[in-house]
Amino acid sequence: MSILIWYDEGDIYEASTTAAQRADEAFTYNLKYPGGQVFADVYITVLSDDRERAADSCYMGRVEP
Repeated sequence: MSILIWYDEGDIYEASTTAAQRADEAFTYNLKYPGGQVFADVYITVLSDDRERAADSCYMGRVEP
């Protein structure tokens, strides 16, 4: 799974991770808000184990601290 976080000031943070596996059925990620950021838009995509294929990204919504 790969996570893309877009902050309101235009900063982008990508967290590619293999921490979440399908069998887990859940994933928790703690957002870190750089100083002055008001919100973050979060997108995810699911990757194959060999990272050769990826699903279309999915907008997960806006998160505010």
